[in-house]
Amino acid sequence: MRNNSIFYVYFTLLLVVFNSHSLTAQDSHRCETENQTTLTINFTSDKAKGVINMSVYDSKENFLTNYFKQKRADMLSGEDIQVVIEGLCLGHQYSIASFLDENDNQKLDKNFVGMPQEPYGFSKNVKGTFGPPSFEETKITLDQKNKQINITLD
Repeated sequence: MRNNSIFYVYFTLLLVVFNSHSLTAQDSHRCETENQTTLTINFTSDKAKGVINMSVYDSKENFLTNYFKQKRADMLSGEDIQVVIEGLCLGHQYSIASFLDENDNQKLDKNFVGMPQEPYGFSKNVKGTFGPPSFEETKITLDQKNKQINITLD
């Protein structure tokens, strides 16, 4: 009987730990409707046409590995395009990474040393020196409703 009691105590504790972890993961980025906002991104590029692949990252830990939101949009040659991201939280920090997929293979093509062969860009138009810039360098704060930023893909 005692072994069963210990088992149930451990099992209950395990459930509590797993449930609290999943709740914090889900709620870590949830905001009330009145605190939700949009981000409009104005993309420009004088390169060939293609499909813009953009990812929104919500933390340094997730940057370039686990996106918060992702979107694709067609870009015609020489034309600017606006992409609107909805459901973001006012006051939160985000980083945007994007590239112009010229051959629509849904990946950023690179040469033999790993240099991008397709136009790309980050929020704040930051470029990395030897590799991509960091979350800290590219993060923006949604400090106003319906914020707009510009990203140049080159």
